Amino acid sequence: MNDKNLIDSSFDVLIKVGNKRRLFANDNTDTNPFRDVKFLNKIHDFNQYYKEFYAHSSILLKNTKSKYFYNAIIPERKHDTLNNTFTVNSNEKLSTIHPCDEKKRKDNVKVIILELPNIEPSIFEVILEGNLDVVDFTKQKMISILFASSFLNLKPLITHLFTNNFFGTLHSLNASYFSSNLNDNELDQRKCIVDQLCLEYTSNLFISDVYLSFHKGFIYDILSSNNLIMNELEVWTKLIKWGIHNSNLSPKNSSLASNALPNEMIKGFSNKQLAALEGMIKDFISLIRFHHIGLDDYFKEIGKPFKNILPKGLNKAIFKYHMKKEIFKNMIILSARYYQQIDSTIIVGEQTALLAKWIKECKSSNVDHNFLTLEELVKEEKQFKFKLLLRGSKHGFGIGTFHKICDGIDNTICIIKVKNSGEIIGGYNPFSWQSYYRFGFQTYPYRGYNVPCSSSFLFSLNNNNIRHDNHSTKNILSKVKKNHISEAIYYSQINGPKFGRHDLYLMNKSMSYNRSIHDNKEKLVGYCKQYSYTQQIIDKPFLEIEDYEIFQVIIDV
Repeated sequence: MNDKNLIDSSFDVLIKVGNKRRLFANDNTDTNPFRDVKFLNKIHDFNQYYKEFYAHSSILLKNTKSKYFYNAIIPERKHDTLNNTFTVNSNEKLSTIHPCDEKKRKDNVKVIILELPNIEPSIFEVILEGNLDVVDFTKQKMISILFASSFLNLKPLITHLFTNNFFGTLHSLNASYFSSNLNDNELDQRKCIVDQLCLEYTSNLFISDVYLSFHKGFIYDILSSNNLIMNELEVWTKLIKWGIHNSNLSPKNSSLASNALPNEMIKGFSNKQLAALEGMIKDFISLIRFHHIGLDDYFKEIGKPFKNILPKGLNKAIFKYHMKKEIFKNMIILSARYYQQIDSTIIVGEQTALLAKWIKECKSSNVDHNFLTLEELVKEEKQFKFKLLLRGSKHGFGIGTFHKICDGIDNTICIIKVKNSGEIIGGYNPFSWQSYYRFGFQTYPYRGYNVPCSSSFLFSLNNNNIRHDNHSTKNILSKVKKNHISEAIYYSQINGPKFGRHDLYLMNKSMSYNRSIHDNKEKLVGYCKQYSYTQQIIDKPFLEIEDYEIFQVIIDV
């Protein structure tokens, strides 16, 4: 977005950014302050603290997709006859329309005045420009952009920052916890950023040991978030690993560099070492949702090995809770995190949430998901269940096996793991797959039939292959092109799932019309070249498949 596009002669929004500051001359010997060079410099600096932006509301909403601006301009407004103003109907007074003052344009158009005193004009300009070269940002500038984006509810912009420079943005956010100068508004915005980070990038947070260097306050906000998409035993495991690392208890402990379970990490610890670990993690124990860990796992990994660290009576309370859940159903405990178990060897719970979001977005074209809150988004995602229909490594890779199991079932999603690279791609089909059709009393195989569909899509998931020097955190959503809806889905007896003209499809390596389509020993290969859909989801067109899964997506209304 370019701020020049937001400035219009027919503006109906005035945005006051920053704070005006009263400046005085330092030299009292001169009655004319404008002769004071230092004072002139201060006048020049005045523009750094305050600036007015004029915009047209429709362009502002279209270009920024900010829920803050949306709430200030679109919702129904209540007319306050006492002060002759129109106040936005929201939880917070975002703006006021002044119909009878100097801000009224000559053509009697009422101007909405928005005041953003907590955002620096230079930061606001960067946000309006939209061309963010995130690699060159200093930590302080990155923090300012994050906080401003959160205040304006620019979720796509925050996602852009993490996607294009995940570790740089993450380190900047962590650095903000070492500052004691943040006001209440900035603290609230930081908490919102952490919530979004957990919702979209939980697995990325913990894929490497970078989290071991996180500030204590950062860890606290992460563990406090309902949006942390991780099972509770794994949350405890990460906390113990962080606590051991930051207590300097066992710097040479090889278990910290592996997938060791909590009880293995503290094996051989003395009482003194356990006491040091307790001192490091005691403020976090109340954030762990022990009641949502299976009873056997709890006592094996937590209850017995950490009994001297845990609050007194916790083990007994957990045992009673699991034995008599009906009695304790009204007990006040922390709710379960938004973690969805999925019977998959390819993706994890966090990625199902992203797929659910995309399905909802493509099926509900009348809803702008950029304006949904995190709570609204998660609530929608919890409506989706993923039922495994087929796994190549379990049921076989034959094309006939695919059609036998999956034909006739609506709402299926195909998830593919590419051999050698480990990349994850796939596609969603809201209709059923078919390999035969009826004509009269006869049944014939499909040899090629295009099915129109506007809500199917292709995707690429990052698979956590993150390095500090690349942009591989990016997830790709590729929607069907409007002028190619007629060929979104393709039916063929000799092909597996096929999307578009040749945007993505699977076939057996040696497949021909004369070869059995039920040969499960055949190697599965794929082809992917963008044509009917908006984006290329993988660089190489020819793919060898390590494994693939088909899920039925069940939507609970």
